[in-house]
Amino acid sequence: MDLNTSDLSHLLKTNDPPNSYQEACLVQNVEALNKEIEKLSQADAADPKLEGLRERLQQHRLLLSSRRRIPLETISEIISNTELLPVLDSNGRQRLKQLCLVCKGWWSAAQVTHRLWSGLSLEFGITAPLRWDLIADWFRRSGNVPRTLELKMQPHSHSKCNKPEKCFLASSKLAKFLAQGPSLTRLSISSTNVRCLENLLHSVKSLESESTPCSWDSISSLSISCPGTWYEDSSKFLSTGLPSALTTFELFLPSWPSAPRIPTTRIQSSVLTGLTTLHIQCDWPRSFLLATLQECTDVETLTLDLAGHDWTCDGSTISQNASNTAVQLPKLRTLRLRHLLPEAADILKCLRAPIISSLDISFGPYEGDDGVFRVYDPEGLGVPVDVGDEFANALWTFLQHGSQTTLRYLRIHRAFLRSWVYYEICRTQSLRQFCLDGSCIITICQTSL
Repeated sequence: MDLNTSDLSHLLKTNDPPNSYQEACLVQNVEALNKEIEKLSQADAADPKLEGLRERLQQHRLLLSSRRRIPLETISEIISNTELLPVLDSNGRQRLKQLCLVCKGWWSAAQVTHRLWSGLSLEFGITAPLRWDLIADWFRRSGNVPRTLELKMQPHSHSKCNKPEKCFLASSKLAKFLAQGPSLTRLSISSTNVRCLENLLHSVKSLESESTPCSWDSISSLSISCPGTWYEDSSKFLSTGLPSALTTFELFLPSWPSAPRIPTTRIQSSVLTGLTTLHIQCDWPRSFLLATLQECTDVETLTLDLAGHDWTCDGSTISQNASNTAVQLPKLRTLRLRHLLPEAADILKCLRAPIISSLDISFGPYEGDDGVFRVYDPEGLGVPVDVGDEFANALWTFLQHGSQTTLRYLRIHRAFLRSWVYYEICRTQSLRQFCLDGSCIITICQTSL
């Protein structure tokens, strides 16, 4: 039988396995071809028909190959271990589409591999709107796997954003999707205008129903990024509307205006008290961070990115009394300080963490929205920063003058560290790892801290 002209010809064009009837026909054909080849070989081993018969036999054997019958579970693992990230951007979605087109079996395997459909990274705007119904359909394929949605809003004119009903982000169907669509575990959203995000939070809140569970409140991890300009009338930006189930919160705030004044913005207190992980990047006056951290009594992992701010006192009561009435963080185990300036090292004197086990401090450069690097590295050579005695004293205060008993890991990045500070740190008996990353030890006469 010539497969190219038979009812089995479509199998040559796909990777689908044959059904039971097709398999029986192929097995029968293989037996007939073997007999015919054996008969011709005995009569004349040089018969030109033999080559054609052997090619047809090879075709039949390939269609019967076990490679066409790989179990869906195995195909699922193969797809999962390709170069697909947990959260798919446009390139990742195109790659997944190509894998689904290998054959019907691969398509079926992809449909039941829930984690392939559990993460999306999307960019949208006025000129590139999204079909939220299609996004909801995508997420429904993820079953009970935790879902992640990352949204980046394209820059656009914000002239109408001071009125929520005219704001593109708030008036789009995104608010309804977040309030009434598929439940999400993690949401990351970035906009160049803080008013857009403020309007969105109010729109979602207005769609909540007392009788129906709100999808918004299923979010346990939230990341909000709003580089650009801060508006004084946005002081209530985060005071209400945040998901009630938050345990992880990442906040990247716009640069603080140069005009000296005390920030009145406060993050929703009921949310802060339930957080276990908090990451904040801002160059705001220190009263904002101190007031925020006072509410974080359950936080276990804290990342403070000062964005090159010098941590100077802003005149508020909480700022003036920061060193005397330090913020108590009774459950904090991991503290990371990023883009720290030497003069901002006093932040360590403002925190008390009695059971901390990991401390990571980086004096790496910070590039602001204006493209200017804020760091003691004017020539951009990437050299360590001379942190001086102020940092040493602040660190030693944080470590309770050597009586700290739970610290296991300490990393100091890009710093010229005094040798006497190094030796004092090494006296901390609980310390198991001390990493000087891109740092140097310099010798200056000093007896002790």
